[in-house]
Amino acid sequence: MVRTKVKLDYITNNAARKSMYKKRKMGLIKKVSELRTLYNVDACAIINSPDDAQPKMRVKRESGVHRTVGRERWKRERKRGALSCEGE
Repeated sequence: MVRTKVKLDYITNNAARKSMYKKRKMGLIKKVSELRTLYNVDACAIINSPDDAQPKMRVKRESGVHRTVGRERWKRERKRGALSCEGE
């Protein structure tokens, strides 16, 4: 069975938009959980909604998020040449 392509367009109905957002957010959180479980990796989802004052962060262990974000920041800064390693 072939799925039909979903037309991505702004949902003008406020209630329908919030309902769809909630469903998609839960699906995304489920996928992050599956990635953590299946591949034993640190994964998190930071979801920023215009309806919320603060972004929502979905994590299993907060220490894993800090480690992951710190590692990615270190890689990016090292790539730009902002960091130098001893012995190089």
